[in-house]
Amino acid sequence: ETALAAAKECPYALGAAVFGPEPAAQRLAERVDAGSVTINDLIVPTADPRLPFGGRRLSGFGTTRGDQGLLEMTAIKTISRRRGTFRPHFDPPQPDDEEIFQSYIEAAHGAGLGRRFAATLRLVKALSSRRRGTASG
Repeated sequence: ETALAAAKECPYALGAAVFGPEPAAQRLAERVDAGSVTINDLIVPTADPRLPFGGRRLSGFGTTRGDQGLLEMTAIKTISRRRGTFRPHFDPPQPDDEEIFQSYIEAAHGAGLGRRFAATLRLVKALSSRRRGTASG
Protein backbone atom coordinates (compact mmCIF):
# COMPACT_ATOMS: atom_id res chain seq x y z
CA GLU A 1 0.00 0.00 0.00
CA THR A 2 2.92 2.36 0.76
CA ALA A 3 4.49 1.70 -2.66
CA LEU A 4 1.15 2.25 -4.45
CA ALA A 5 0.57 5.51 -2.59
CA ALA A 6 4.07 6.74 -3.48
CA ALA A 7 3.58 5.79 -7.14
CA LYS A 8 0.26 7.66 -7.28
CA GLU A 9 1.96 10.86 -6.07
CA CYS A 10 4.45 10.80 -8.94
CA PRO A 11 3.30 12.67 -12.08
CA TYR A 12 5.07 10.11 -14.28
CA ALA A 13 3.98 6.54 -14.90
CA LEU A 14 6.07 5.12 -17.73
CA GLY A 15 6.97 1.83 -16.14
CA ALA A 16 7.28 -0.09 -12.92
CA ALA A 17 8.83 -3.32 -11.68
CA VAL A 18 7.41 -5.53 -8.95
CA PHE A 19 9.53 -8.17 -7.24
CA GLY A 20 8.31 -11.00 -5.06
CA PRO A 21 6.44 -14.30 -5.13
CA GLU A 22 4.52 -14.43 -8.43
CA PRO A 23 0.93 -14.58 -7.13
CA ALA A 24 1.44 -11.59 -4.81
CA ALA A 25 3.50 -9.71 -7.40
CA GLN A 26 0.78 -10.26 -10.02
CA ARG A 27 -1.90 -8.84 -7.72
CA LEU A 28 0.25 -5.79 -6.99
CA ALA A 29 1.18 -5.31 -10.67
CA GLU A 30 -2.52 -5.20 -11.60
CA ARG A 31 -3.00 -2.29 -9.19
CA VAL A 32 -0.01 -0.22 -10.37
CA ASP A 33 -1.00 2.64 -12.68
CA ALA A 34 1.84 2.54 -15.22
CA GLY A 35 2.19 1.98 -18.93
CA SER A 36 4.25 -1.16 -18.41
CA VAL A 37 4.73 -3.29 -15.32
CA THR A 38 7.22 -6.14 -15.16
CA ILE A 39 7.26 -8.89 -12.58
CA ASN A 40 10.63 -10.05 -11.27
CA ASP A 41 12.46 -8.42 -14.19
CA LEU A 42 13.58 -4.99 -15.41
CA ILE A 43 14.40 -5.61 -19.07
CA VAL A 44 11.31 -7.32 -20.56
CA PRO A 45 9.47 -4.22 -21.84
CA THR A 46 12.55 -2.78 -23.53
CA ALA A 47 13.89 -6.05 -24.93
CA ASP A 48 10.82 -7.40 -26.74
CA PRO A 49 9.68 -5.36 -29.78
CA ARG A 50 6.36 -7.23 -29.83
CA LEU A 51 5.27 -5.64 -26.55
CA PRO A 52 3.67 -2.22 -26.72
CA PHE A 53 5.43 0.42 -24.65
CA GLY A 54 3.86 3.68 -23.56
CA GLY A 55 3.39 5.71 -20.44
CA ARG A 56 0.57 7.27 -18.52
CA ARG A 57 0.01 10.69 -17.00
CA LEU A 58 3.00 12.94 -17.90
CA SER A 59 5.14 10.06 -19.18
CA GLY A 60 5.91 9.43 -22.78
CA PHE A 61 4.25 10.65 -25.95
CA GLY A 62 2.07 7.71 -26.94
CA THR A 63 2.68 4.04 -27.57
CA THR A 64 5.60 2.54 -29.44
CA ARG A 65 6.25 -1.01 -30.61
CA GLY A 66 3.82 -3.87 -30.81
CA ASP A 67 0.51 -3.75 -32.69
CA GLN A 68 -0.67 -0.76 -30.65
CA GLY A 69 2.51 1.16 -31.41
CA LEU A 70 2.09 0.54 -35.11
CA LEU A 71 -1.53 1.71 -34.96
CA GLU A 72 -0.39 4.82 -33.06
CA MET A 73 1.52 5.89 -36.15
CA THR A 74 -1.38 5.45 -38.55
CA ALA A 75 -4.13 7.80 -39.62
CA ILE A 76 -7.18 6.04 -40.97
CA LYS A 77 -8.66 7.38 -44.17
CA THR A 78 -11.68 5.90 -45.88
CA ILE A 79 -12.54 6.47 -49.51
CA SER A 80 -15.74 4.90 -50.74
CA ARG A 81 -17.43 4.94 -54.09
CA ARG A 82 -20.99 4.03 -54.94
CA ARG A 83 -21.48 2.26 -58.23
CA GLY A 84 -24.79 1.78 -59.97
CA THR A 85 -27.94 3.81 -59.59
CA PHE A 86 -29.58 2.23 -56.51
CA ARG A 87 -29.54 5.03 -53.95
CA PRO A 88 -32.47 4.56 -51.57
CA HIS A 89 -30.94 6.98 -49.07
CA PHE A 90 -31.61 9.76 -51.59
CA ASP A 91 -35.34 9.04 -51.65
CA PRO A 92 -37.60 11.41 -49.72
CA PRO A 93 -39.05 10.07 -46.46
CA GLN A 94 -42.01 7.71 -46.90
CA PRO A 95 -45.06 7.49 -44.61
CA ASP A 96 -44.16 3.92 -43.60
CA ASP A 97 -40.48 4.58 -42.77
CA GLU A 98 -41.17 4.81 -39.05
CA GLU A 99 -43.07 1.50 -39.03
CA ILE A 100 -40.27 -0.21 -40.96
CA PHE A 101 -37.55 1.07 -38.61
CA GLN A 102 -39.54 0.39 -35.43
CA SER A 103 -40.43 -3.11 -36.61
CA TYR A 104 -36.84 -3.87 -37.54
CA ILE A 105 -35.51 -2.68 -34.17
CA GLU A 106 -38.05 -4.75 -32.27
CA ALA A 107 -37.50 -7.80 -34.51
CA ALA A 108 -33.73 -7.60 -33.99
CA HIS A 109 -33.62 -6.54 -30.35
CA GLY A 110 -37.07 -7.03 -28.82
CA ALA A 111 -37.72 -8.84 -25.56
CA GLY A 112 -39.10 -12.32 -26.07
CA LEU A 113 -39.49 -14.53 -29.09
CA GLY A 114 -43.19 -13.74 -29.53
CA ARG A 115 -42.64 -9.98 -29.74
CA ARG A 116 -39.72 -10.43 -32.11
CA PHE A 117 -41.76 -12.72 -34.36
CA ALA A 118 -44.71 -10.29 -34.40
CA ALA A 119 -42.35 -7.44 -35.26
CA THR A 120 -40.84 -9.51 -38.08
CA LEU A 121 -44.33 -10.06 -39.52
CA ARG A 122 -45.04 -6.30 -39.32
CA LEU A 123 -41.72 -5.61 -41.04
CA VAL A 124 -42.44 -8.04 -43.87
CA LYS A 125 -45.93 -6.55 -44.32
CA ALA A 126 -44.58 -2.98 -44.43
CA LEU A 127 -41.85 -3.89 -46.90
CA SER A 128 -44.33 -5.80 -49.09
CA SER A 129 -46.67 -2.80 -49.11
CA ARG A 130 -43.83 -0.53 -50.11
CA ARG A 131 -42.79 -2.86 -52.95
CA ARG A 132 -46.38 -2.87 -54.27
CA GLY A 133 -46.55 0.90 -53.87
CA THR A 134 -49.36 0.79 -51.31
CA ALA A 135 -47.53 2.26 -48.33
CA SER A 136 -49.86 3.19 -45.52
CA GLY A 137 -49.41 6.21 -43.29
